[in-house]
Amino acid sequence: RESLWQTRFNTSTWQYQYIKLLNEKRKELGLSTSGIKFKGVASTATHSIFKRIFPSGDEIWVFVNNNQNWTGDTPYLYCPAPSEHEQWYDVLSGNRAFLRHSCYMAEDAAPKILVRRMRMPIVYVVERISETVWVLWLFILLLLLTVIGLLAWMHRHLFLGRRFKIMAEEEMESPLQ
Repeated sequence: RESLWQTRFNTSTWQYQYIKLLNEKRKELGLSTSGIKFKGVASTATHSIFKRIFPSGDEIWVFVNNNQNWTGDTPYLYCPAPSEHEQWYDVLSGNRAFLRHSCYMAEDAAPKILVRRMRMPIVYVVERISETVWVLWLFILLLLLTVIGLLAWMHRHLFLGRRFKIMAEEEMESPLQ
């Protein structure tokens, strides 16, 4: 085995940069290469899904496909996928994985490596509600603020106090008389 700098190996190619990135992420996550089990999840003519299971029980899901470059920027659907009740992130992009109905919708056809991060159940409920109807929630909030603003404007005299005192007839006599 020879060193790269002595053989003048080209380190600017995308393949070299990609392998370099994979090794950096492996070190960043503290993943060793010993004791890891491999489990194939699904394989078709267009994609493969497998997971790596560590002795601690942690899992990493890997999604790869053989799409051509002209379809590289289009979303890609992988089935099956990890549980949507857990929070999964793509290690390479840092984006949260979009998981629904036991499938993973990747934003493009690039390889994906998903790692799990735990979240509380209330966060899951809020995320589920907000992902599907965030525009409706925004509209309701704006409508509520508008109604509160109109009510405050209509009844501003209650909040600001009365500016003018209604004078009795006796008080209305002019001091000039």
